[in-house]
Amino acid sequence: MLFVLMTMLLDGGAPPAGLLAISATANGTSMLVQGTYERGDTTPILMWPRKDTWHNHCRAAADLCCVRDLLMDYRNDELQNQQGPRCLTKLRGDLVAGSMPGVTTSGRNFTAKIPIDTPFVAMMFIHENPFYALDSVQTFNLRTDGSVEAHVVIQNNICYSVEVPGRPFKVCMHCNNLLKSNAHFIWTPTWYIDYVCDWKCDDGFEPGSLGNQCVPATTTIVPLQTIAYGICGVVVVVLGIGMMLQKSETKAPPPDPPSTPVKSEMIQFREMSITPMHIRVKMN
Repeated sequence: MLFVLMTMLLDGGAPPAGLLAISATANGTSMLVQGTYERGDTTPILMWPRKDTWHNHCRAAADLCCVRDLLMDYRNDELQNQQGPRCLTKLRGDLVAGSMPGVTTSGRNFTAKIPIDTPFVAMMFIHENPFYALDSVQTFNLRTDGSVEAHVVIQNNICYSVEVPGRPFKVCMHCNNLLKSNAHFIWTPTWYIDYVCDWKCDDGFEPGSLGNQCVPATTTIVPLQTIAYGICGVVVVVLGIGMMLQKSETKAPPPDPPSTPVKSEMIQFREMSITPMHIRVKMN
């Protein structure tokens, strides 16, 4: 028996998905294969070969239309029953146990009795919204002594839990590119195509001059002496304005202008015999 164990490291928050272990035992013309996997928030699909090599048709896809091409090269009976002339919009049923007759499941384990010349077994892990598709492949070669030689081909790397914008959940995103210091990976819609993820600097850090690293964020620090001078200046200005206002209110009003005297003339009569009848007054 050959046992291959794959361990995925977690960043926390989102459950992982992928093929964890495969064991194969040769017996005459058949081979007993047992596998262990984690499904996470995905739909696991067990695929059997119609040809000798494996290719994930859904790796660069954006929806379930890729399943039609997948079924042209590989076998899954339950999935074939669901696939019609149009693209699928939803995956249903047990696509591991229903992949072909003789496959049984128990929790996260499956067992299958297959022909001894089967070149590989593949598992797809499809997340529908947002869409992404992972694949894990285990190849087999029959040796001359009757034992089975296995070579694992798994694309999954360390799993990072990231939030999906506009969605109330996280996904377990696998990234082959190196994470910068003081940074964290963020949701990347195309991460499952090339396993290259976008990243963002942690709080308190900002991209450096070259843009390929995160350095402490620079903040402008005002000296205490400058703050004290500024406060004193404001106080002096306020006091000066107050004194000017008070002085303008207490200033004595200007004196009234001198009045213009009224011109008057007095007429004196010399004769004492002047009566009121002799007086005539001319008014100008």
